[in-house]
Amino acid sequence: MKYIFQYKYTLGLLVLILYLCLTKMPHVSGLEKFGWLGIDKWVHFGLYFMLCYAWSYENSNFRNSMTLFLIIGILIGGGVELLQLYITNYRSAEWGDFFADVSGLFVANFISTKYLKNRSFD
Repeated sequence: MKYIFQYKYTLGLLVLILYLCLTKMPHVSGLEKFGWLGIDKWVHFGLYFMLCYAWSYENSNFRNSMTLFLIIGILIGGGVELLQLYITNYRSAEWGDFFADVSGLFVANFISTKYLKNRSFD
């Protein structure tokens, strides 16, 4: 149980990602394009960025296990896309979403290793 509370933000974000990616969302006009990418790509990037950064923040030994977490994050992103393809009839799997997921993971990895490296752990 202690392990679950240690990673409460990471697990909460994982549940949020699963909910947002597997439920039917209402269409909101005007949000199709946000810059040169669709808004959904930015949302995917942001969710996986927060997932990786939260895990880095909650894990006192994140630098030693970051490669493992990146692999797990990539598998989660791919798994969510496959779930969208096979268990929903209102969502589709997209390579662009998967690329945004992986990009968010790697950018968060880069930032967390730069800014959390001097953090002292109790």
